[in-house]
Amino acid sequence: MEKYSVTIETRDSEGNALRNENGHLRSELKLDLNINKGTEEFHLKNLADTLRVWLPTNQIEIKLSVLNSISGTYMLMFSYYVDEKKFVKY
Repeated sequence: MEKYSVTIETRDSEGNALRNENGHLRSELKLDLNINKGTEEFHLKNLADTLRVWLPTNQIEIKLSVLNSISGTYMLMFSYYVDEKKFVKY
């Protein structure tokens, strides 16, 4: 199992950032998930299918990052572009 930081970025159908009732940007959601190595693409596609049901017209991108213990920064490992159904491994 690998612990990933998941970032879900979503925009409206025209590519505009989402805002709350006070006008603050709310286009991003972050969470942590433990995923078995080698199953990242499956999990991203499954998450994308769920998000597409909830947000049928929004543009959605999902990213998986891991924490680098030496630098203390997150390294982007995988992306999934939902509209294009494109999985990218870095």
